[in-house]
Amino acid sequence: MSTENPGDGDVPAPLPDYPDLFRQYVARSVAITYAAVAADPITLADEIRTQALHVLSFALRLAEAWPATRDLLLLLAPKMEKAGYRDDWIPYLKMGLQQSHVLGDTTVMAELNLQVGLLYQLRAQLAQAYHYYQASAICFATTGDTHNQARALNQQAFVAWLQRRHAEALQLTDVTLQLLPENDVRRATGYVVRGWIAIDNHDFEVAERYFTQALQLWQAQGDQRQIARRLRDLADVLQLQEHYQAAIDYYTQAIDLFTGIQDRFELAVTQINLGVIYLLHQQMEKALRCFAATESVFRQLQDHLNLANVYTNQGIAYRNLGQFTRSIAVLHKSIELFVNLNRTDRQVNALDELGMSYLAAGKVSEATVSLEQALTCLQKMEKEPGYRQQWEAVHAHLQLTLCASV
Repeated sequence: MSTENPGDGDVPAPLPDYPDLFRQYVARSVAITYAAVAADPITLADEIRTQALHVLSFALRLAEAWPATRDLLLLLAPKMEKAGYRDDWIPYLKMGLQQSHVLGDTTVMAELNLQVGLLYQLRAQLAQAYHYYQASAICFATTGDTHNQARALNQQAFVAWLQRRHAEALQLTDVTLQLLPENDVRRATGYVVRGWIAIDNHDFEVAERYFTQALQLWQAQGDQRQIARRLRDLADVLQLQEHYQAAIDYYTQAIDLFTGIQDRFELAVTQINLGVIYLLHQQMEKALRCFAATESVFRQLQDHLNLANVYTNQGIAYRNLGQFTRSIAVLHKSIELFVNLNRTDRQVNALDELGMSYLAAGKVSEATVSLEQALTCLQKMEKEPGYRQQWEAVHAHLQLTLCASV
């Protein structure tokens, strides 16, 4: 009896190596996405951003794809920051940090720590920002990269200044300026930190010199974004010296540069500052137009610190226009945000402005309560720069409420 089968002698086709095919697919996708991101040096289209995040969600889990994946991460990071993506971008950077740690890629660990720190700084989460900057500086020191170690230390110094720790900020900038040669552009951040500390100490001419040094270093590099930032710093200190037209000119130059590179966040920050000058010149409609142009940007970016600053300034403008109900409403929103951000200095200022708006509206008892709250908050700042000046301003306004109640 025959036992032949029709299929005898046929060799079955081997099954595809699906894991290998997947790795090839991811590698091709990373390469294609890298080319798409690199094609436009200024902007990041929404379609390409979505594609990049989709590809990274797979590629960051593959050790074999790490060399190409890390290049894509590092290319994307500054563009994502400039475009204002923060909360949804941080998890990808942290996945990259984890992979670089596992694979012993200390150089990339250093850079990614720096990028995460910057995003936390922009979110006003300063303790976390400081932690990541510190980790970055340690990683760069481990690799012997003193240039970028100084870059990370300067960012630590900037956060220390934001946290009102002036002695530490100065000490960190001392280290960075010793690490870097005279013409190194990374010295600029150290000069900026020292400039802001000088402003806190009301040494405006010293601050102007530091900001000018920083601007000159970046102008030599031709970095339009940094040039615009430094122009804004100079405008800020010129405004404090009451050189208003010069300040307006610098703000306008900065706005033009930020517009040209499509940096909506930095543009919005600069528009706030320009609006403040219009406030000082009693040009309330112009000021409100500047503030209105920024509000939606900060809300979309969940930048509560700058949004609170907008509300404070709007409150002042509305009060000066006699729109007391609107003034009081936005100042309450400002105070709530400052409380959540633990920014006592800004909270005191907003409470002071709220008191003045209540007083202008004829609500003397509410004004007294607000100003007394400001003085209570000020007790936490007794040893900080600017305390005495703020105390005198609030106390003088409180005296006005006493006169009004007589």
